[in-house]
Amino acid sequence: MAARAIVVTVLLASIATRSVPAQQARDTIPVPPAVRAAHLAGTRARTGAPGSKYWQLWPRYELHAELDPARATLRGQGTVSFVNTSPTPVTELVLRLDQNRFRSESGGTPQTRGIAILSLAVNGTAVDLAGPQVSGLHSTVARIRLATPLLPHASLTAAFEWEYEVPKAGAGDALRQGHSDHRTFQMAQWYPRLAMYDDLAGWDLAPHDGTHEFFNPFGSYLVSLRVPPGWLVGATGTLENPAEVLEARERELLRIAALVDTTLPIVPTGAARPRDVGSAAAWRLRADSVNDFAWGTSSDYGWTVTSRTIATKRLLIHAFATPARASELTEATRQAGDVIAGLSERIVPYAWPSHTLVDGPEGAMEYPGLTMSHGTAIPHELAHQWFPMLVGTDETRFDFLDEGFATLLAGIISGATPGGIGATSATSEPLLHSADLRTPRFVLGYGRGSRMLLALSKRVGEDRLLNAIKRYAADWRFKHPSPWDFMASMETSLGEPLDTFWLDWLFGTKAVGSGR
Repeated sequence: MAARAIVVTVLLASIATRSVPAQQARDTIPVPPAVRAAHLAGTRARTGAPGSKYWQLWPRYELHAELDPARATLRGQGTVSFVNTSPTPVTELVLRLDQNRFRSESGGTPQTRGIAILSLAVNGTAVDLAGPQVSGLHSTVARIRLATPLLPHASLTAAFEWEYEVPKAGAGDALRQGHSDHRTFQMAQWYPRLAMYDDLAGWDLAPHDGTHEFFNPFGSYLVSLRVPPGWLVGATGTLENPAEVLEARERELLRIAALVDTTLPIVPTGAARPRDVGSAAAWRLRADSVNDFAWGTSSDYGWTVTSRTIATKRLLIHAFATPARASELTEATRQAGDVIAGLSERIVPYAWPSHTLVDGPEGAMEYPGLTMSHGTAIPHELAHQWFPMLVGTDETRFDFLDEGFATLLAGIISGATPGGIGATSATSEPLLHSADLRTPRFVLGYGRGSRMLLALSKRVGEDRLLNAIKRYAADWRFKHPSPWDFMASMETSLGEPLDTFWLDWLFGTKAVGSGR
């Protein structure tokens, strides 16, 4: 997301310095014991690629929800299913309830009821939400101890009902979502979400405070959204039932847009859609290989589509804009086409069949296949569709692996030379602390992360760096690399050890210039 001034208290884990061979014997780069264990287990390779035994959970969601704008409340029911692909039994289920950061006991602002789980069943057996096996329902991380451990290759389905009060965004608020005047809603972190579970540290149990961003598993979604008649919905994924929620004229314009490079107003700004359009139907959307699902809806949206041929495939870029930002978001779809085409050529192809810009109180926040936008910061926000929406890095702890990349790539795709790409000043905090894999960190990535990549570009050349990034992105497409995988991947592609470089930039605290 766009840079913000943030003050956070960070608890640093104790530092245990370890060394481990990568391409060749060396004893300078601290590597966590968990990464060394992953090398030995074969889940991660010393070359920086996924190992032959790499595994990850792949949740499948089916969610049905209805929005009550007057109460700013969404009520839903759904399931999340996954197979235990790990080599060991899973003893608990962990769900993320990020919106509970706004509950009164957490001290969030504005205050809401957050996300309330109303019922929960695991593999068909009801869970006593007041029982001792459940904790954290009023926090951002809920833990449910399983009655029977989930063995490798076994599957689990959790069925739940929930209610969520959408916070109202005020002037200057940065909520990453929210509503304005009960007429325009941007919906994110709106459902109980399966926490990340990986080979390095098990479940991700870090509380969400709104400052840090996310670390989510990739999965598949089938989502049904019921909104008031006449309202439009823009979302992650592809609309499955246009005949039920769109007028014939709207469907015809979409058909035309899918045939030729063009920009078409599907619903003109300020046009009132008939109140009976979609009155009996919910919007059904499907999204595959995404690490989250976000959406926007409004009674005031106009809808414009820009169609572009990118890498022999047609991409539809949707803008759902309120009248105040209609021109900015229409122009932003054209810019988005240029950015997506450029990054598809320079890195790897854009992963999904469409991209959507949704207007609302949040003006610069990225989700898979969707950007909450006011029409600004388009190159930076779209670069996030590669990092971390395609390459699933841990934004909560290592945001230099997405914010640093987004800053660098936004500059390059906008035509700036590496030395001319702006970055905020260096930080006095190191980006990595040897053995620390799970402590939430300060937001550091915009400045030092981008400056590090600029320095590497100057050292090896922009084309060589981009080729190395391309290989890294291809290797970790829809997977979850650690910073140590990134370092090893760069060394493998560039063919040189970079111990001193990493120590200066990632483990050091001194200010380092971009020309180093």
